[in-house]
Amino acid sequence: MKKKIYFIISILLMLNIRKSLVLAYNSEHVRYRTIFLIAVFSIILLIYLGYSIWKNKEKYEKIFLAVMIPIGIFYIMFVLPNTSYDEEEHMYRAYNVSKGNFIAETTEVGIAKTSIPQKIVINNRIDLINSYQKLEEKETENTEYDNEIDVFNSAQGYSPTLYMVTATIFKIGRSMNLNFTKVLCIARICNFIFFLILGYYSIKVIPFGKLLMFTYLFNPMLIYQATSVSADCIINSTIIFYIAYLIKLIKQKEQLTIKNKIIECAPKIVVEEKLIGDKIKIGDKILLVAPQDIQAPKGRLILPQVQVIRDILDNGGIPTVVTLDNLKEGLAIFQGKPDLVITDSQVFKTVDEILDREVPLTSFSIIMARAKGDLETLYRGAKRINSLKEGDKVLIAEACTHHQLKGDIAREKLPMLLQKKAGRLEIDNCSGKDFPEDISKYSLVIHCGSCMLNRAETISRLGECSNKEIPITNFGMAIAEINGILDRVMEIFKEG
Repeated sequence: MKKKIYFIISILLMLNIRKSLVLAYNSEHVRYRTIFLIAVFSIILLIYLGYSIWKNKEKYEKIFLAVMIPIGIFYIMFVLPNTSYDEEEHMYRAYNVSKGNFIAETTEVGIAKTSIPQKIVINNRIDLINSYQKLEEKETENTEYDNEIDVFNSAQGYSPTLYMVTATIFKIGRSMNLNFTKVLCIARICNFIFFLILGYYSIKVIPFGKLLMFTYLFNPMLIYQATSVSADCIINSTIIFYIAYLIKLIKQKEQLTIKNKIIECAPKIVVEEKLIGDKIKIGDKILLVAPQDIQAPKGRLILPQVQVIRDILDNGGIPTVVTLDNLKEGLAIFQGKPDLVITDSQVFKTVDEILDREVPLTSFSIIMARAKGDLETLYRGAKRINSLKEGDKVLIAEACTHHQLKGDIAREKLPMLLQKKAGRLEIDNCSGKDFPEDISKYSLVIHCGSCMLNRAETISRLGECSNKEIPITNFGMAIAEINGILDRVMEIFKEG
């Protein structure tokens, strides 16, 4: 909206300046109103121009509009009609196209011709307007469109598509019987608007060299043609935009090529995470042990438990959830023989002691390890616990940043189990995104189930450890190995 008002103010300013010149030429006193309007419009334009440049700074396409609009309107108003280079011939062709004559008309001897109103022709030449006073007179004359005369036209070879903008204006002017000189001025403005639009987007889309494009568009000859009824305006504007857009496409192709190479080099990560659904059959009875101790959130289950339950339901299994306290009662429902038991890793030892050896057992943590990471890598890392010795450094990493409570698995339970098995160890903790850049000092990294990380992030952390030959495992597998049941809880994933 602001740009439209700015455009209109530019036209009004130039009209008033031209009016003052005509009055001065006729030795008439320039009216104070005219001087006042010139001053007001000039101040508005200068303020808007300064504001646009200050606000947009390196947004060259917006500065282009702010600067080019008054310059272009000046050209339109002060370059007298048909004094622009070849404008006479292009005006003939546009007028001919406006009458539906897309194919060039010729005389009997094959010379291209155009029929135009005789009122604007003198001696088979366009009536050149050589002063602003004469321009004023021409703008008040009636144009007799029906009284036509044939004139020679050297621009008849140009494609009619180049004149669709100006030809449309001529057709409207002829149908409304408007003054031809005014119609010619409106046609110039329409050509200029076309140039403004494509110039704006040429600067905007070109990925580099915006200042160079901005500077080139202020080429005086380019503006001269853009503010006339010339097909060259359409040709120049379209070519400039085409080049800018072509450069953009080439740059995009280069970026896509680089992106594709990165994708090719990236580790192949399966997007669809496998939990436990592919290891159960429709109708299988799954018993889930979910202790509700001080660490359990109030009013809900933790995310891994919810995800596993949903996966069981999606694959036709029948999940039953119990706490550790009523595990025996839960087993009694299935006569002690559920098809699978999934437990919280922290109570692995107790559940294993109660459970029949023939009943498959695993944990939520190991299921998450399978879904988010690489079971084989984590399995080898868990076995590294057996070779830990006093003084070794171990990193315990968590993906989430929950508030630590008494009996926290990462800061109390797991360190205690490790110290009991391997002696005095140096144990560091980290949480959230704070995974150390330098892990070379650690003999083992023990990671949580990664329920708050996606597979790519987890694989990335595994990759860091692998690159530096640091073994890594997760909470569930570490606890299972310490309790001597890792191979048992991994059996379900080794079948098939």
